[in-house]
Amino acid sequence: MFSFCTSKDKSTATVEQLTALHNNLLDIIKSKTADSTKTAASKKVIDSFSQVFSFNKLSLSQIKTFNDDGILYKSNALRKELQTRLAELAKSPDIEGAKAASIATVNFPIAENGDQKDYDQNIKWAETYKNFVNHPAIGQLLLLEDNMSTSPFGRLQFLNPKAIGDSNLLQEIVKLLDMPMSKRAAHTAFILFKTANETEVKLSENDIQYIRKKCLKVTTNAITEEDIKKNTNIVSRKKFLSGAYAKHTLLNNPAPELNINWISKGNETELSDFKGKVVILDFWATWCSPCIASFPNIRKLEERYKNYPVEIIGVTSLQGYHLDKENKKRIPAKDQPEIEYEGMPSFMTFLGMTWKVAFTEQEEFNPDFGVTGIPHVAIIDPKGVVRYNMLRPYHAPYLEAEKIDKLLEESGLPFPKDPMTKENYSNVKD
Repeated sequence: MFSFCTSKDKSTATVEQLTALHNNLLDIIKSKTADSTKTAASKKVIDSFSQVFSFNKLSLSQIKTFNDDGILYKSNALRKELQTRLAELAKSPDIEGAKAASIATVNFPIAENGDQKDYDQNIKWAETYKNFVNHPAIGQLLLLEDNMSTSPFGRLQFLNPKAIGDSNLLQEIVKLLDMPMSKRAAHTAFILFKTANETEVKLSENDIQYIRKKCLKVTTNAITEEDIKKNTNIVSRKKFLSGAYAKHTLLNNPAPELNINWISKGNETELSDFKGKVVILDFWATWCSPCIASFPNIRKLEERYKNYPVEIIGVTSLQGYHLDKENKKRIPAKDQPEIEYEGMPSFMTFLGMTWKVAFTEQEEFNPDFGVTGIPHVAIIDPKGVVRYNMLRPYHAPYLEAEKIDKLLEESGLPFPKDPMTKENYSNVKD
């Protein structure tokens, strides 16, 4: 069934055998079959090859071949087979040992139940992670300008937050922030803060802010003049780490200002101009499919609050082009904001956007509001205080209506007496 060279010596794999294994696994990964079928097929292939050579004799360079092209990452059966060998290779105190520890951590096997966030398996994963970040050559690995240098911080986002907290993993990783590191490594320090900020990790406020400040310092030190000129992603991460959301000064505090350069209805120039109303901010962009798919829900909210002191504002920023949805055209608009402004009304009409849209100086990925993904909704009370954040408009709109009604009532303002129908008009799924 499988094509490979046989040998009486099972100790060492030949180039031909590894090539055959590589090709067989790649065919399985590319096949349009269920994950369970792929897992079973991969296991069968690996079991067959294990009769020919010992996986525990593979060199790091041989394993790296499977790692670099993504086969190891996509084959849980291969992850399991190589776990012991990688642990052995990671014992080497040099940079090669650190690389083996990185590969072992990034490709830690998923639980038998297929749940990547399985708590018990993640506790074991956290121990492998600790061994990695405490490796004698971790400092050398952090200086690399390749993907491997991003693994000490970057892989955190895939672990179960509760397992991270219970294992005290972050206490080990935070020590790395005092080490010199490459720009690529520094770019991922932001993920360490985002993980620390997870409720289930259960860090104290002091610890969260300590990590934030350390991550901010590392990120700031890595930024170049060219980054600032081009407003690259690492600059955005610095803004996020410096913003109200990261500082935990967003909720129940006056809303960070938004400077409005264009608005579809009215002449407001700042967010504070809307004081006296409940304001729903929907951060979105014309290219964002989930944003557009949530429009039916927003439209229902607009209908409900049409005659009440409530303002729904779709907050976006200049993209450098205008999307003509009706004619399926992308019109260049770099350094020509008027093209985007003038094109927005027709975009709104075509998609049935009955609420206001505002272009702000601040990006739709607004760091003060902690926007790292759109659509993203925040609700501000009539006093201009942020009361809710991180809501998703593709969730059933009655969930937002309950919050809006409560804010209107507590402010002594009129609100609809009948609750909103518990129905979701969007087909977006989390």
